[in-house]
Amino acid sequence: MIEQTELKKKYNKKEYNKEWNKKNKDRINARRKELYKKNKDRINLHRREYWQKNKDKKRVMDKKYYLKNKTILNEKQREYHKKRENKFLSAYKKGKICALCGYNEHWEILQFHHKDKKKKLFEITLFKIAKKNPEELKREIEKCILICPNCHFLLHLREKENKNG
Repeated sequence: MIEQTELKKKYNKKEYNKEWNKKNKDRINARRKELYKKNKDRINLHRREYWQKNKDKKRVMDKKYYLKNKTILNEKQREYHKKRENKFLSAYKKGKICALCGYNEHWEILQFHHKDKKKKLFEITLFKIAKKNPEELKREIEKCILICPNCHFLLHLREKENKNG
């Protein structure tokens, strides 16, 4: 009697399947990938059709997902826009030199200084391409000169001295 129950436990279908799946994990995954590649277009079409029919359900699911992962998603979005912004500004700065002292070793550290503070609409370093038009950024850059951090600091120091003195 004891032997039969042990055999039943050993060959319980669920247990057997779990064991078999563990042993053949790589083979199963390879087969799934192969089937997906063959039927990729059909699968994606069915997904699109399903979500077209169930737009409200998708909206609810998306909202739940967003609320659950809000901080992670916002951080990823910030990183994406920061990279995009930095690429644009780096491309503009590349090969340029300081307008005041001619510093040209590291163009990456050059900073934008507005020639006329009254015409300044926004700070270029705080600009987000996602929220504003890149053409707006280009117009704002035209109002600036590129200078090294030392010259930038000295300019602002002199401006403060002129206001106070």
